Amino acid sequence: MGGTSEEREVVYELNREIVSAIRASGGNNEKRFILVPSYAATSDISILKEMELPEDSRIIVSIHAYAPYDFAMNIDGGTDFTQDDKKELDKLFKNIDKLFLKKGIPVIIGEFGVTNKGNIEDRCEWAGYYTALAASYNIPCMVWDNGYNEVGAENYGLYDRQNGVWFSQELTDAYTRGFAQSEQ
Repeated sequence: MGGTSEEREVVYELNREIVSAIRASGGNNEKRFILVPSYAATSDISILKEMELPEDSRIIVSIHAYAPYDFAMNIDGGTDFTQDDKKELDKLFKNIDKLFLKKGIPVIIGEFGVTNKGNIEDRCEWAGYYTALAASYNIPCMVWDNGYNEVGAENYGLYDRQNGVWFSQELTDAYTRGFAQSEQ
């Protein structure tokens, strides 16, 4: 997920070139905020620590954070959302805060979610905890919904597009409840 140093440098160079091209294209593009990803949009802290950002005051770091990996993404990982999982999430957000937010660099989590392992109660607990934590750092998040909801790898479906209903209203509510709790 972290690539080689040469591969990461290519992404950082592309980020610099893209920001420069957008700024030079006229209109309001001189003032717009621009999302720039880490390599593979990873949330791996070792990669984020070395990330080279374009010299620009209006950029936002964009990452994908399916965390903790064994619970949220690894189909062979655990099905219980544990205290250790909470600690891992706490550490992730503290590191994002230290690396970017405290330096005035906004962050967006452009993808996150939890694969269906037939563990709806733990997924709901995770969703509420994750979104409340993100909201406490003022980090907007976009839930990944690939439309697949069967138990199995890479099944992040929330909305049944064919029938126009939520696969699990309980999980959908857990995502929004986490953000709402931080506003209180």
